[in-house]
Amino acid sequence: MKPSMTTLHPRHMRLILASTLLFATFGAASTMMPAPAFAQSADEIEQAKQHFFDGQKAYQDEDFDAAAKSFLAAYELSERAELLYNVGKSYWMAENLLEAQDYLQRYINAMPEANNAEEVIEAIIEIQQELATQMATVQVTASQPKLEVFVADEDTPRCKIPCAVSLMPGEHTLSVHPAGAEVIKKKITLKAEEQASLNFAIPGQLLIYSDQRSGTVEVAGSGSYSLPMDAAIGLAPGSHNITVTGPDGAFWEGTVEVESGELSEVSLPMASTIPAPEGQGISTLRTVSFALAGLAVGLGAGGAVMGMQAADTHDTLGQRQSALGSVDAAMVEQGRSQQLGANILYAASAASLLAGAGLFTWDLMSGESEEIPASKPAPKSAPEPVEADDDDDLLGL
Repeated sequence: MKPSMTTLHPRHMRLILASTLLFATFGAASTMMPAPAFAQSADEIEQAKQHFFDGQKAYQDEDFDAAAKSFLAAYELSERAELLYNVGKSYWMAENLLEAQDYLQRYINAMPEANNAEEVIEAIIEIQQELATQMATVQVTASQPKLEVFVADEDTPRCKIPCAVSLMPGEHTLSVHPAGAEVIKKKITLKAEEQASLNFAIPGQLLIYSDQRSGTVEVAGSGSYSLPMDAAIGLAPGSHNITVTGPDGAFWEGTVEVESGELSEVSLPMASTIPAPEGQGISTLRTVSFALAGLAVGLGAGGAVMGMQAADTHDTLGQRQSALGSVDAAMVEQGRSQQLGANILYAASAASLLAGAGLFTWDLMSGESEEIPASKPAPKSAPEPVEADDDDDLLGL
């Protein structure tokens, strides 16, 4: 009588290797086995027999992984359900519990009335208990709560973040599906009974608007993007150093905050950062000549006013002399002062005009005058970014 499989640990079962295997036969001697689902060719039967004998030898040599593969190859060619037991038993001896459970369960499903069915069911229960003791636990968190956690290609989520997921030892792929963003996947390798953690940093999105109709956006550590932006770019939550350059020297550099799972929209009015073209400053001599020309105009206007006042005084004196036959000495002196002031202003205006013209001519002829440099706004003192909203029509891109 065979010992019960539930009373032996897989390591101890090596002592009864041959006695626990089901020895399938092929060809004419196979009439006692259920008929396969399809008729095999003679060549396929020969291949199945060879795989079976290879599996027997590997099992007796305690190469259990090789035995499982050979028995599985024999099963795929012959479709004899008895071989599923041999596959499952070999995997169990190799301590590959998940595969052992799977093939032993397939054996019972295919042959529920098998002589060893009760022992195999007990073995499956024992494997499941052993699997439970080996389960690892992963604490899953994310920068965005309540996301569903999926394992591998499962259609049903295991839980919602924050939560714990129980998994067998080995490599697993966990994923989350943030709204409006691509699926984020992470791999983790677990040991038996390990307590591990896994965090998903849900990216935010950044969209930059500018009054420049072309240009480049450089995001440190992320990449380069073109203006105008057609779509938001995904970035990890936190601070990002941004450099934006436009045509004609427009420039902005600064830091932008991106929040997890959120869309950050930033408007950059950059027209004020465009520097004046080099070589377009105004020379000192030319500046002075323009100032003297302006002074000459002012002095000439003053002289004209005083000249008109002197003319009015002269006309008044003439009228009084005709009417009274006498001249007011004070008025005569006033007229003389007005005329003198007008003459002085005319002279000063002429002198200023001549001096300005001379300096202007000197500047044109010398070509080496000292220049007042054109002002250039410092790049880092450019306007701060403006958070865009639905009513922002600053740019009109």
